[in-house]
Amino acid sequence: MNVNPGELNKRIEIRTFNKKTEESILVRKCWAKITNISGKEIIRNNIDIENIETRFLVRYSKTPITKDMEIHFRNMIFDIQYSNEYGYSKEYIEILATFKDWSTK
Repeated sequence: MNVNPGELNKRIEIRTFNKKTEESILVRKCWAKITNISGKEIIRNNIDIENIETRFLVRYSKTPITKDMEIHFRNMIFDIQYSNEYGYSKEYIEILATFKDWSTK
């Protein structure tokens, strides 16, 4: 599974939400490759059509990416469903996320 680093051409922010202070805290800014899951994958994986997922591919980092975090891209916010090592090489992390809301920034 070769990845062309030039495909990581969208700037995203990975944030966590502090419930006590009710503020969004920046965890990491990075470049990502963004793709929507195809219709064939939706049918094969029995994914609810209303919650079509988006795949983000980012460079590996020692900072863990958890389900408690969000991805901010342009004026959209995505809830992280899960993340895993892409190709078991510790070079990239694949994140699957669903659209949550529009950003008010």
